[in-house]
Amino acid sequence: MNKIQITAVIGTVIAVIALILYIIDRIIVEPAILQTFIDRTPKVNEYIIRAFISNEGARKAHDCEVVAIGGDNDVILDHVPIDSLKGRIGVDWPANKKYTLYPRRPIWVRGYITAEPNTQIAIVLRWKGKVYSRLSFTLPDPSVC
Repeated sequence: MNKIQITAVIGTVIAVIALILYIIDRIIVEPAILQTFIDRTPKVNEYIIRAFISNEGARKAHDCEVVAIGGDNDVILDHVPIDSLKGRIGVDWPANKKYTLYPRRPIWVRGYITAEPNTQIAIVLRWKGKVYSRLSFTLPDPSVC
């Protein structure tokens, strides 16, 4: 083999690797939890959990849900299209329990959980029943805050 043939083979291998990486990026679905916020509510031992979630892949992810595990019961976090500081705008608008994550377009989900301070809580992002992202934290103690 001469230098031109070796260069052509190396160029072809690099092009094939680049094509494979591009195809993998175009077909992957990768739901992820980007941020999580916890605030106390006026009710005793009640907290609001807000999570910023996204699909970092290139395909739509249908039937996603975020579940807060811990406390008195497990809570599925709702996606509310229009939200304000005082809650949902529009009383009769439904909150979506399962939602579609579009590629690289993050959304907010939220839910209320009742639990004692210092309780261990896990936030789980599921797509079609399979866990893709998980985050654990301890609820803050109001006497310390």
